[in-house]
Amino acid sequence: MKVLIAIDHHFIRDRTGQVYPGHPFAIRGYTFFEPYLEVFEEAVVLARVRQQDEPPSRAAPASGARIAFHDLPDYLGPWEYFRNFLGLRRGVRRAIESSDAFILRVPGAIGQLAWQVLSGSGRPHALEVVADPWTCTRPARYRRRCAPSSAADGRPCSGQCAGKLRASCT
Repeated sequence: MKVLIAIDHHFIRDRTGQVYPGHPFAIRGYTFFEPYLEVFEEAVVLARVRQQDEPPSRAAPASGARIAFHDLPDYLGPWEYFRNFLGLRRGVRRAIESSDAFILRVPGAIGQLAWQVLSGSGRPHALEVVADPWTCTRPARYRRRCAPSSAADGRPCSGQCAGKLRASCT
């Protein structure tokens, strides 16, 4: 069975076709995807991928045996997301057509877009919650120029959420 993993990280494809995690290196290369391969025969990673001549320094390849990448445009921020929305949606639909099961890592724009395409389709899918959605989307985040990077009870935010909150500072 082939699983599609919708993930909201940036990746880099070098001129040889090898895919590497983009900065920050929150994903430690191929080993990040090995637990999925214990259950599924093959995995397709649906993510933002940009082309680059040389591989990034100090990065382990994320692609390898039984792992393929379905490249989406490497947008940055909400304006580029909206500018690329139709292409993103087409790319998500194409990736979904070629897979049997789906793991949507949320919160994240790619996982949410894949969920919107899958909703009501009857196809098996699961959400892998990798951060506290409330911490990432609470109303206070939108009222301030820069959102705090901790939860309401003072705990630091973890995972993708922390990076997104810090990145939201202007």
